[in-house]
Amino acid sequence: MRAACVIAALICAGVAHADDRLGAPTRDAFRAGLASKPYEPGARAGRMIAGASKVVRCMKYTDVRKLMGEPAFGNPTHRSGDPGGKSVGTAWTYILSPVRTIEDQYDRMITVWFDEVGRVKSLNPRGVDDVLPLRANAQQKCS
Repeated sequence: MRAACVIAALICAGVAHADDRLGAPTRDAFRAGLASKPYEPGARAGRMIAGASKVVRCMKYTDVRKLMGEPAFGNPTHRSGDPGGKSVGTAWTYILSPVRTIEDQYDRMITVWFDEVGRVKSLNPRGVDDVLPLRANAQQKCS
């Protein structure tokens, strides 16, 4: 009985943690996968770039996924003064360049930042001239 309770707690914790990333794989899982298969965005890169150009503030994460596809990985985000505290959102990372090993740099990528209920706060391209940044705006509230 005690073991069943511990297992149930671990399963629930895993589900809650996955929700912190809105269903995206972890960065560690992404990096672990590189050992067996290098990451190659290929034709997906064009979809990611085209989709990112259509992302708007307050868009739902499900709509971002439809436009841009699956992110390479996601991370829960925290307030800067409380890095280990309650998650206040999620950041999805879309990598646009090949990654062969865990030491490779992600020189072309797009990061989409979501609030605690999965709505876009901002979008930050790096090494991508075709996509403009979408800055967070505390004055604009999502309804």
